[in-house]
Amino acid sequence: MKSIHVNLAERSYPILVGEGLLADCPALADLARGRQVAIVTDTVVGPLYASPLRAGLGDAPASVLTISLPEGETNKTWDSLNRIFDALLQARFDRGCLIVALGGGVVGDMAGFAAAVYLVLADLATLRTLPARELSAGLAEVIKHGAIADEAYLDAIDRDMAALRACDAAAMAAAVIRSCEIKADVVGRDEREGGVRAILNFGHTFGHAIEAGLGFGQWLHGEAVGAGMVQAADLSCRLGLLARDQAARLGEVIARAGLPVEAPRWPYAHWLDLMSVDKKAEQGAPRFVVLEGLGRASLRRVPETALRETLAGAPA
Repeated sequence: MKSIHVNLAERSYPILVGEGLLADCPALADLARGRQVAIVTDTVVGPLYASPLRAGLGDAPASVLTISLPEGETNKTWDSLNRIFDALLQARFDRGCLIVALGGGVVGDMAGFAAAVYLVLADLATLRTLPARELSAGLAEVIKHGAIADEAYLDAIDRDMAALRACDAAAMAAAVIRSCEIKADVVGRDEREGGVRAILNFGHTFGHAIEAGLGFGQWLHGEAVGAGMVQAADLSCRLGLLARDQAARLGEVIARAGLPVEAPRWPYAHWLDLMSVDKKAEQGAPRFVVLEGLGRASLRRVPETALRETLAGAPA
């Protein structure tokens, strides 16, 4: 097991990464000891992993409640949040209860909104039940961390791509641990999203637009981010920040992960409309995370000409 420390002063917490942690994690059992525990999961992950997690808690908790949400991005709604609140109230859980998010992004967002979770587990064994397409989509975030913060890590991802796509335990552990270290470092430097933390959204301004424009669910989030990273790298080249061969290298890694590297072709005005609601936009004007070389990223406004050329897929 590997522990990664997220440094947030008095609100610091560890991320634990390893095999079989759901069923055997003394740290989680200690955290749950004598407390009411709510496991928030979804209809896909819950049937696979809720029982091992409950078994791993043993008799440490005072009580355990499982709350299952509908699966999918479209269920990131107030109704899902209210389902958590209603279950907690009905079971008479107090403010000292522990809420454990067991699942992906939607579950994490819903559970995190309902309560602060200070101990996070990453059980690598759970990745083996992912369909190949979902696993590739997850690798988009792994590649992103190398692109924005660690060129040597990006090299390692490229070298280990076949093993990662086969969910090899050693390769996946190294990737998850390094990704967590990078994210923990960035979050620790900018907890309130005042500046540097925005680099974690590399490829996401384009990616979110692709998701919205195609209709959520047509492309997986990671697929849209994969194509979005290619666009963001192209934009970085047009700004004179990134060498064209480095952008090509990043595109090759993304393609080897089984991710799209070609974005849809839409009119410029439609792209702007889709990107205007991005969380990095200011007063409706999008800003972009760009690369100043592989392993170095920043947030910038960009000239309209460069953006138009990137969105049109014009030759560099």
